[in-house]
Amino acid sequence: MWKLAFYNIIRRKNKSIFTIFISTIVTALFVIFISILSIAQSGIKLSIDRMGADVILIPNDTEISNQEILFTGIAQMKYFSASEIYGKLPQNDIQKITHQFFLKTLPELGCCTTGEELRIVGIDTQTDFILQPWLKQNHNDPITEDTAIVGSNMSREFGSKTFFLNHLFKISGVLYSTGTGMDESIFIDISKAREMGKKSFDPKTFLNRNVDDLVTSYLIKLKPGINAENFINSISNLTLPIRAVSIDQTRTQIKEKIKHISTILFYILGAFVLICGVALVAQFNGLTSSRRREIGYLRSIGFKEKDVIQMVMSEVILLGVTGGLLGGVIGASLVPSFISKLQAIVIIPEGEWTLLPAIIFIICGILFSLLISIVAALAPAIKSARQKPHEAITEGAL
Repeated sequence: MWKLAFYNIIRRKNKSIFTIFISTIVTALFVIFISILSIAQSGIKLSIDRMGADVILIPNDTEISNQEILFTGIAQMKYFSASEIYGKLPQNDIQKITHQFFLKTLPELGCCTTGEELRIVGIDTQTDFILQPWLKQNHNDPITEDTAIVGSNMSREFGSKTFFLNHLFKISGVLYSTGTGMDESIFIDISKAREMGKKSFDPKTFLNRNVDDLVTSYLIKLKPGINAENFINSISNLTLPIRAVSIDQTRTQIKEKIKHISTILFYILGAFVLICGVALVAQFNGLTSSRRREIGYLRSIGFKEKDVIQMVMSEVILLGVTGGLLGGVIGASLVPSFISKLQAIVIIPEGEWTLLPAIIFIICGILFSLLISIVAALAPAIKSARQKPHEAITEGAL
């Protein structure tokens, strides 16, 4: 039966190609849709699992949103004085606290072996609790003055050497994916970062302040039972030149945005599925109607209704699998491009996109294509199988 179905598809090449084309389009859209949602949800989950802080304190003149701070690698060289801020924080609520000092690469000046502006994060190795779990898990050596750890999206290999702000660093580690701005960041020792800042930037960049006293952010892990919103309110009441960001609240805001985007994408996908479904019904109905005489002959030589349905559905399955496979591969290959374009409009936490999830979504695409093909072809197949042999022979065409 499968051999007969294959030859029938080859014999009607043009119609078969058009049917595969419809299935390919709708399957590609389906794979892109579910992949984007999966990546976004995975990114949020990763940020929950691998971001150990509850609150981030940043300068109140920082020009990017809370979502951009947490989920992007935008380089912002804004600072506040650690000596003015640290002693005024409600220490009884804090379990862990560490500070960071941000710089950015200057590729246009030829000081860095990078083609784009990247964020350099100086971390205090004595108090850091963000990278420490990863360093211990991977038995990684601590960061030194000449080594750097890069995020998972930085395209740097372990052991390679590269220049950042005219300083040569050896890449001593590549972080696992976190779904946050850490994936687009370079991590070095904070003392080295401050030294580089003095040498590479005009003192006016730091408002002529003591660079060794400046920090870009405090990352805070609260004690169990301490509510992040209450802590942030207590910080606000101090009227300090800082902005407190709740990581959990920021994630919730991102989830809401993703929910709205999902709704829009769902309606778009639904419209395409409806249009392509109608087109497939018309296509399969035309294929069976044009073969009335052929089916009549088969019925007259002993084919039963179920045999005719099996023959037609075998063709449908072959066409659906082919369209699903093509659509799945095309859709999976376009996912990174679609994610990049969406991220230019709205912040989407980027989870892990590897070969395994791509294969899983391609398989889902094939099953999806099979489903809509079978649903679209079932009624025409049953209708053609129930024709009287003599009527089909006299009225139909081969």
